[in-house]
Amino acid sequence: MKTLAAKGLIVPRARIGTRVTAKNQWNLFDSDVLTWHFYRGVDEDFLYHLSEIRLAFEPHAAALAAVNATEAEISGMMRLAVAMGDPEHTAETLAMADLRFHLSVVEASGNPFMRTVGSLIEAALVGIFKLSSPVSGRDLIDEVARTHIRIVEQISRRDEAGARAAMENVIRVGRERVHEALR
Repeated sequence: MKTLAAKGLIVPRARIGTRVTAKNQWNLFDSDVLTWHFYRGVDEDFLYHLSEIRLAFEPHAAALAAVNATEAEISGMMRLAVAMGDPEHTAETLAMADLRFHLSVVEASGNPFMRTVGSLIEAALVGIFKLSSPVSGRDLIDEVARTHIRIVEQISRRDEAGARAAMENVIRVGRERVHEALR
């Protein structure tokens, strides 16, 4: 009960009882709450809101990475982006590769708050990447790798605006794939 209360799911009241709180009171930055959301099934509105929060911070993280990333971090991001083009990927393995890539960009931003936000929504990212991963069609998997490579190329050029735009594109395309998957 204490755990549920800490996550904002319930409010215990002495001599009144325990009440389930409204969904809008739940702590969606809690990985358990996000995991439960995906387990129960998420609707298009939930996924749209998730993409909005991603658009609010990931493009800025990419721009910061263009300023702050070390050469070793850039090389690591490029290896992760290229590995996303592996034709043997399943939806699960491509989702995990996608997660590793996005977390590496957040890490390379050099901003500890970005790292925290990235880890807070990690569970949601895995869920959304599973929905948006194109596991059928070599061309689609190649395109996923190419768009992620573009992010790294812009970071490598130290082009903040280019890195931001490339990341926004990846998120928007992923949002469209999720929309199609839910149809």
